[in-house]
Amino acid sequence: MFEGYVDVLYKIKCSVDSSSPLYFIIKLLLNALYGRFGMDPDLEINELVTHDESEKILYEKSKVKNKKINDQLVLTSYKNPESDLKEINVSVPIASAISAYSRIRMSHYLAKYKNNILAMDTDGIKVDCHLDPAEISAKILGKMKYEYTFKTGIFPAPKVYGGSLQSPYKNKLTINKIKGVKVSLSYLHLFLVMYEGSTLVIDQYK
Repeated sequence: MFEGYVDVLYKIKCSVDSSSPLYFIIKLLLNALYGRFGMDPDLEINELVTHDESEKILYEKSKVKNKKINDQLVLTSYKNPESDLKEINVSVPIASAISAYSRIRMSHYLAKYKNNILAMDTDGIKVDCHLDPAEISAKILGKMKYEYTFKTGIFPAPKVYGGSLQSPYKNKLTINKIKGVKVSLSYLHLFLVMYEGSTLVIDQYK
């Protein structure tokens, strides 16, 4: 039902540089599309209030969460059953159907490469073998982006991974990715977090 909308936006996304603000706007519009139909009709309200006001909200509202900011202020969050969102079309079946269809598409790769998958998300797959070229494309919806062929790898969390590669990528035989982190690290640092009770502390100026 969204074929025209998605096709137009996806063509724009493929035609602009990934550092362009337009790229991020288009990506947000695409990624937020199906989730819009699965939104909770009771929006969460966030307010910065005094401690006394937060106590009052605690008794008057439902599902209240308070976080102390300082000695004077509290960030309080609560559900608003009178939200205007109830006047917007929300359809859990539509959101569920789109999500289920995506899982059906992903199940093909899970079955075909069941002994080779190291990590996978909705459009990217990391394996220790070579993928069928017909299944790889960074531009065609429904296909997988090629994201390296690994010799060894470690994947402690989503968008956090590293490893040694079977063939060079940008003249490198090892790779390390931590979403949002620009500090240069060896992928061997990630092994630290695989031990129970251990942490990896990264200092970064933004």
